[in-house]
Amino acid sequence: FKKDVQSGAELRYRETFKKSLVAVRDIAIGETLDAKMIVFMRGDVLGLTPSDLSSVIGKKTSKPISKYSVIQVDDIFQ
Repeated sequence: FKKDVQSGAELRYRETFKKSLVAVRDIAIGETLDAKMIVFMRGDVLGLTPSDLSSVIGKKTSKPISKYSVIQVDDIFQ
């Protein structure tokens, strides 16, 4: 049985404790992402999750990503 609705506590947990992929340095537009450029961190916003790492490695960035910014889907070419 899968719940479709998350409780307020679950939403707060996701916003506070879930980790996202974060740039460890400034990344220029068109750079190819590798594991050395990315860490898993908790942030103010949710982005791509650690389980998305393998699908991000080897992709080129579609826009610049600042150091310590959460990496979002629209930051990379699919």
